[in-house]
Amino acid sequence: MPVDSWEWIPGKSVGPFQLGAEANAVIDRFALRKLETAYPNADSDTYEIPGHESWISTEDDTISSINCWDRLDYKNADILTLSLDEARALLGPEEESEPLGETALMAVYYHSLGLTLWIEDGWIKSATCEECSNADPIFQILPENLWGKAMQSEKRRAFRNN
Repeated sequence: MPVDSWEWIPGKSVGPFQLGAEANAVIDRFALRKLETAYPNADSDTYEIPGHESWISTEDDTISSINCWDRLDYKNADILTLSLDEARALLGPEEESEPLGETALMAVYYHSLGLTLWIEDGWIKSATCEECSNADPIFQILPENLWGKAMQSEKRRAFRNN
């Protein structure tokens, strides 16, 4: 079955792929192909989505992440076509970022959204979507349009406490 939707619901799903869902049914439904791992003792498996450069990862027979290289739609924008500045305007300020080695690559983290953006030369190249990892339950009950404002408040509170 082809994948025709890449709509991201933060911390929950990308298109038809639900985070935390039982993996075998999804693997069968979409005829996902298991990729070989360089780490034989890894406790996760990776499955390629046919016809796409994206894949899902599984742990304990459930979907643990969706790795998007083709597209990632959110609020009428394909996140994978945005610059980092445009992504910040859409998502709010990131919670953490780090350079990757001595290159122009960096990882930008939105833990409360379950999102990692992989950046090269200021442009988003891919994204990893996972369940939200913010310990503050406010993000589970707060409407999406207020998440950015809440993240800013959390950052200010953390800054004052340090």
